[in-house]
Amino acid sequence: AWAVQLGAFAAEAAAQKLVAELRARGYPAFIAEHRADARVLHRVRVGPEQERARADTLAARLGKDGYPGTVARHP
Repeated sequence: AWAVQLGAFAAEAAAQKLVAELRARGYPAFIAEHRADARVLHRVRVGPEQERARADTLAARLGKDGYPGTVARHP
């Protein structure tokens, strides 16, 4: 599967704020925790989509709405 990643935050509150904003606009946003080098990052993602092409289309739509992101494998 694929998802569009819009950011990675050390502060969970910042990630939650962006997720709430995206959900209010109708996007299926969520937080995926990533642990690296003894620290936790809270990745804000939208999706997932089973096909890369659909994730690319979602990324383009998010970009037009002012949320540039990168398509990434999920999970």
